[in-house]
Amino acid sequence: MNEQDFLAIARFVKESTGITLPEAQEPAVREYLEKSLQRKGLNGEGYCVHLQQDRAEFDELMQIVTINETYFFREEKQFRFLADILIPELKSRSPGEEINIWSASCSSGEEPLSLYALFLALMPPESFRVFGSDISRVVLDKFERGLYRHSAFREDGKSFHSYIKGLADCAAPPHCTIPPAHIRAIQKSKINLFRDSLDGLPPMDLIFLRNTLIYMSPDNKTVAIDRIAGKLKEGGILMLSASEIPVISHPALSVVSRGNIYYFQKQNPLTLTPEGLKENVRQAVLQKAQARSAVPPVPKKAAPVQKRERENPFSVHLTEEQVCRSIAMMLNNKLYKPVLSEEERLARFILTLMGELEENRTDRALELIEKEKKIPPSLEFYLRGYSYYQREEKETARKNFQRALNFNDRLWPARYYLIKTLDGDSPDRGDLLRDLEEQIEEYIRSHRYDYQFLLDGFNAQYFLLIVRDMQKSRTMERRAFNGT
Repeated sequence: MNEQDFLAIARFVKESTGITLPEAQEPAVREYLEKSLQRKGLNGEGYCVHLQQDRAEFDELMQIVTINETYFFREEKQFRFLADILIPELKSRSPGEEINIWSASCSSGEEPLSLYALFLALMPPESFRVFGSDISRVVLDKFERGLYRHSAFREDGKSFHSYIKGLADCAAPPHCTIPPAHIRAIQKSKINLFRDSLDGLPPMDLIFLRNTLIYMSPDNKTVAIDRIAGKLKEGGILMLSASEIPVISHPALSVVSRGNIYYFQKQNPLTLTPEGLKENVRQAVLQKAQARSAVPPVPKKAAPVQKRERENPFSVHLTEEQVCRSIAMMLNNKLYKPVLSEEERLARFILTLMGELEENRTDRALELIEKEKKIPPSLEFYLRGYSYYQREEKETARKNFQRALNFNDRLWPARYYLIKTLDGDSPDRGDLLRDLEEQIEEYIRSHRYDYQFLLDGFNAQYFLLIVRDMQKSRTMERRAFNGT
């Protein structure tokens, strides 16, 4: 199989399912495709046509593309939140109001069975319905059989295992068998979240979509979350895995910190039609245009011109806004130009620099910063500060973060890390936290994503929660000190 055939099939999978082939799975996928193409005498394009006609082979391929790692009560603390907080609240609803729960990427059934067993133990069976869906018919058939090895029970989730074992026959190791009545109680369907209609599902109170978005590009994540959010009731909850929550932002969903976990909640009903989404974008553009046309605030005292700039009097510095915009576009896979403009070249340089920092190569990062003469000053001093922050040289980091803010007082990631360099009893900490909270709230309201590359892969709502927790801790410490 040549590289062109492989890329054609990978592109077909991505366009059909939203899933980008995980690097860890590539060797297994290549081996499978090599054998399949030889057996059928097809090239890559021909095999893509075959996959559209042979759904069984498509399912078999998807089994290899996706890892399908799952077990009962995975991420136990999320189920603890359900048991201790959410389910008691749901029980207090008006009698007769049915609760709908959807495991949107259910694999072989461990997740929807965990949800079903927990709700069955804590609520009347007629008060809720559990739905399970997956893109693969192979794993759904396994779910239908209800046969699970003891490896489906891990240390994570152990405190809830009795709920499953109370339903199952585990007398014949190494298997546990879930009785057919319980398997039938969960409504199962084969659904491609990226493409298939969701009209057959009712509005949901709780959706679990864990360890699925990791396979998707940023654009395809947005498509999937748009569709999922459209199935949530107002106030409904979306649970992602702990690693996925920080990198998702959506206008219909707010991040909530409660019960020692983070989750998304639909605060307001939004009709997520294409027209509605376009209107959201239009409003965001209008807000930004109005902000730019407004009378600018009186600038703070400018920082002195740096020596580096005096040595290059004829170089034209790009603005921070231009560079951040190009970086945001690159991160969303929108720039594939063989010849880059100066703006795009600098954006690519900064992404390379961020890669060095992610690998903790701070000496190399500082060397690159010193050589590049066109980084906007606010970003230059932020990147210097972050390099020293990683080296735990707090005093030097603090000075650089402050200089970044001298150039752009709205660069809130610099304010965040400036606060992190201060001692807990610093008199400036309270004012800085209040300003930072206001700036992040404004950033979120404006639907901005231009600082995303500075946020360690997290989203702005996540930082907002951290800042509010810092303020709460500071208030409690002051009360304890004052004896109140």
